[in-house]
Amino acid sequence: MIIMALPALGASSYLGGFSGIILTPNDVIVPEGTWDASFHDTTRLLGGSNPDLLTFGLTYGLLPKLEVGASYITDDTHKVVVNGKYRLVTENANTPGITLGVFDVGGSVDFISNDPSLYVLFSKNITSLASNIAEQPSKPLRLGVGFGSGFYNGIMANLDWTLSPRLSLLAEYKGGNQGIERLRNRPSAGFRWAATDSLRLDAAVLGFRDFGFGLSYRSTIK
Repeated sequence: MIIMALPALGASSYLGGFSGIILTPNDVIVPEGTWDASFHDTTRLLGGSNPDLLTFGLTYGLLPKLEVGASYITDDTHKVVVNGKYRLVTENANTPGITLGVFDVGGSVDFISNDPSLYVLFSKNITSLASNIAEQPSKPLRLGVGFGSGFYNGIMANLDWTLSPRLSLLAEYKGGNQGIERLRNRPSAGFRWAATDSLRLDAAVLGFRDFGFGLSYRSTIK
């Protein structure tokens, strides 16, 4: 077994089964022939006594620009969902990248959405813009903006700020009228740390109401 190093930003979302920031996707695709296994636990901090949201995910790089995955999601119910993500256009110096994806093909997670969650995401490295605004060099900064249906039926936006080769700060906003009600139309923030070249650890405050943490482990067999 040969362990593959994760590319910058590469780790599972808190929903499992696809690469992402916290709850929103990014433009990272798991490399072809590589597996990414993840676990995340999200617990309510403010108000109510809802059970923890636990997710177990597995994502596979099927083609150079295509990843497919599945996630087991449980709060007081238990669901298995199928996901996919395809990079339609690769970013260049002048134009953003375009990524198409779907979370929960069957629309089975009714406490998130009864419909498949299709989305399109536009992504761009905005480090030079950040440097111009700050009038000093910026650490690498990526922006994603998108929209879709189901869980992603509103505008979403995310930032990934790479402070060092092993540490990134994460921020996102997910709008719309579907999804976990207490987290709708609220920002989330967290960090991701590369414990090794294959293991990512992360923690976040979701909607500034819930606390989540988890890990992603990536490898390939040749």
